[in-house]
Amino acid sequence: MINNYVKMICGMLELPMPQVFYNDSALEPGQHARLTPDGKQLYLRKLKTASLDQLFAASSELRRELSIASIVASLLPNDVSLKYPSPSSPKPAPGVPTT
Repeated sequence: MINNYVKMICGMLELPMPQVFYNDSALEPGQHARLTPDGKQLYLRKLKTASLDQLFAASSELRRELSIASIVASLLPNDVSLKYPSPSSPKPAPGVPTT
């Protein structure tokens, strides 16, 4: 069940599906899910049945990964700005005709 849920969330967020591992020792006390910094492994607490807390924690970790990816992408140079750089001269005042 949890694998299908993670796959669905990854599909909605357009993220690659991480490998899911059940490993309590990889988690802090009280933590239900942890995504590795490279986003390739998702560690979940081993439970008899998936709880809402675990599902929420997994989706929260994946959403955090999307936020990090968005921030990194915004820091990269934009192809359009490289193709059409702003002119080095100052912009004219409003209403001043340009040639």
